[in-house]
Amino acid sequence: MMSMCQTICQTQELALTGGVTDTIFPELEELLDDSTELQDALIHLAPKRQMDQFESVMDFIFCSVHPQFKKACLAFYEGREKPLRNMIDDLERLESLYRMLWAMNEAHKALDNHRHRVWGWVEIVRKASLIRLEEAERIRSWVA
Repeated sequence: MMSMCQTICQTQELALTGGVTDTIFPELEELLDDSTELQDALIHLAPKRQMDQFESVMDFIFCSVHPQFKKACLAFYEGREKPLRNMIDDLERLESLYRMLWAMNEAHKALDNHRHRVWGWVEIVRKASLIRLEEAERIRSWVA
């Protein structure tokens, strides 16, 4: 099986991990690395011009779902900000993980339904940003 980095790097020139998120979401990283279907969903739905702003796939997904962190992420690349692990607590990390898992699940469903529109990703991450931890508990089984 082709790894996530091989697939995404060939298309988008992004590493799976690194940057501001630097492996604080190992559950999602493992899922993405193991699933060519999720990789395909990202490649087909996510706007390349938006992905090009980031150093890693995880940074892109995180900042898509949490746009309030985009400035901090870009500042981190310039050495002016600390990594994400120093900006959020454990509860926020868990809530963020659930939001990103939900977004990737919806992206996968959108690809399965042949909805290859750019607005699909935008709408998915907008909805994901509204998920609260209470709602996310039902998603918990995705991280097993």
